[in-house]
Amino acid sequence: LLFFSSAVSETYYTGLVFDDEAYDNTPRSATLLTRDITFLPTSVSLEAYTPEVGSQGQTGTCTAWATAYGARTILESIAYNRMNRVQSTKNVFSPSYVYNQIRLKQGCKHGTYIHDALNLMKSEGVAKFNSFGFNCNKKVTYKDKQNALPYKIQDYKRLFARQSQNKVQLVKKALSQKKPVVIAMKIAKSFHKRAEDVWKPKQYEYQHISALGGHAMVIVGYDDNKDGGSFKLMNSWGKTWGENGFKWVRYQDFQYFVPYAYELITKPLPTKQVSLGGSLEFIGENGQRMNATYDKHRGIYVMNQSYYSGTRFNFIMTNKEPIYLYAFGLDALAKS
Repeated sequence: LLFFSSAVSETYYTGLVFDDEAYDNTPRSATLLTRDITFLPTSVSLEAYTPEVGSQGQTGTCTAWATAYGARTILESIAYNRMNRVQSTKNVFSPSYVYNQIRLKQGCKHGTYIHDALNLMKSEGVAKFNSFGFNCNKKVTYKDKQNALPYKIQDYKRLFARQSQNKVQLVKKALSQKKPVVIAMKIAKSFHKRAEDVWKPKQYEYQHISALGGHAMVIVGYDDNKDGGSFKLMNSWGKTWGENGFKWVRYQDFQYFVPYAYELITKPLPTKQVSLGGSLEFIGENGQRMNATYDKHRGIYVMNQSYYSGTRFNFIMTNKEPIYLYAFGLDALAKS
């Protein structure tokens, strides 16, 4: 199913298909203890790690935009500490790489399941935008699949049960751990309004929620003091919608209109191998070399011959990497 609405001569497409059984069967994130939510900060923002908001245009690709372009890019920016939107945008992931492999029918306007997108990213990874782009007609080649492999996610979890009364706290906890949250939301007509920075549904929209279509987005922050408490959403409807593509949703409305929420788990970056090396020489004041041998049992270098206390020498060292060097001297009585 594909739902869209016209707003100020703009047509906004969605494209998420709900699957309650698949969501219910997704493993849950670890259950929170009381102390886990007692000391949450009053606000959290991951917006510094987000790329420029893109536009899905007249396609049903919202799920791929939320999971690949949005959440996966943000997680990589966090891992590499890219707090620069220009750099994050240069390193975004391709929504088409995901959508083109999980769509339910050929064409660009058919919806998709979030769990299909996440399963693909877990098993095969996702290609960068600069190599695959945004083109729903493009075929995925063997080379594309090889390019995507390094960017697999390790796993994904659902954050809450669909009928949970604790949705807000569970999402806030994930955001406080620097985890963007992918959501499936029931989209009312009023949500399409461009000018609003905080979405406030019409009263009748609460009464007809079962008839509403679905849309996937990414939560990138929260603020307990924004309109009584709100989440900040990153959309895929371009920068002319909301606040440069973002919009706030109040906690009370989130609780009602959002049945699904996922956190992505990425593999830790490989630990950089520290390569320490260099050379060390002791040269006496008359220019002679003062040779030393490494004692592997004691882990120290020992002079090959004894020298009188007070012997003057030069300590010459070269190193391959920048280091902090500390030199300690002891006299015959083991005093510095």
